[in-house]
Order: sequence, then C-alpha cells, then structure tokens
Amino acid sequence: MRHIDPLGTVVIPSLLLFVGVPPFGWAKAVPVATSALRNPRRALVFVALAGPVANIVMAFVWCGVLGAIVRFHANATLTQWVGSMAEAGVMVNVVLAVLNLLPIPPLDGGRVLAGVLPSRWGSRLEKVEPFGMIVVLCLVVMSWLDWLFVPAFRVAGRCMTVMLGAA
Repeated sequence: MRHIDPLGTVVIPSLLLFVGVPPFGWAKAVPVATSALRNPRRALVFVALAGPVANIVMAFVWCGVLGAIVRFHANATLTQWVGSMAEAGVMVNVVLAVLNLLPIPPLDGGRVLAGVLPSRWGSRLEKVEPFGMIVVLCLVVMSWLDWLFVPAFRVAGRCMTVMLGAA
C-alpha cells in the first residue's frame, strides 16, 4: 500500500482503460538508504539498472517457458494458455525494460543518466523529476516512442524464434 500513487496507480490507468488505450501507470519510488552506501552516486546507478536488468532476465525466462512448452507437447488447452502467458510475459518485460531505460527522471534511465553525468548536470536533470511522468505519459499516449519499441519487439521476436528452435 505504501507504493500506491493515487494518480499513477489508480486514476491514470483507469482513465486510459476507459478511453480504450492500453493502460499505463506508476507507483511511488522505493526509497534507497544512501547513507549505507560507500559511493552513493555510483551505487544508485546500479540500483536503477536493477529493474530493467530484471525485466530482461524475466523476458528470457518467459522465452525459455515458451520454448519448453513447444518442445514438450502437453494438453493443447494448457499449452495454448501457458504459451499466451509466456508471449505476454516476454512483451510486457521488453516494454518495461525499454520504457524504464528512457533517460527521463524518475524512470531508471533518468537516474542512471543523472548518476553518470557530472554532479552539476546530474542535479539539473533530477529537477525534471516532478514533471517526468507527465512527459513519459504524453510520449506514450501520442505514440512517439514507437521508433523505440518496434526494434525492441523485433529483437524479442527474434529471441523467441531462437528459443523455439525455428532459427
């Protein structure tokens, strides 16, 4: 419950579903105890990369599940159900990884960029954070990120093809 952002977790996704657009939302950020870190600036870059890396790993795991169900013929209904779930798992995780790597705070890519830029520039970039989700939401709703997602889906499709042994 601590991570629920009323606007990003409830209102925006509900409105998008209501108007027939794929839902998009966010939650409150997970706090990081920077006082416990030796080099907080560098460590926060790794913390920010953990989410997208986890998404990429999960996409590969779902590819493996897809490959396994194709190789081991089971009940057709179960195979179709698990196959659909695995395809969705790949696509959702690819979208989340790519989206979260956008260099716009508060997304992970924005935190990575702020951490690798010189301190003065990084702190300026962090000031965008209160408006960052509005910018991202506009980019998504207006389909201005298709140029980024289409190649990502091609790579994911190629990975699924390889995992299925069709390559």
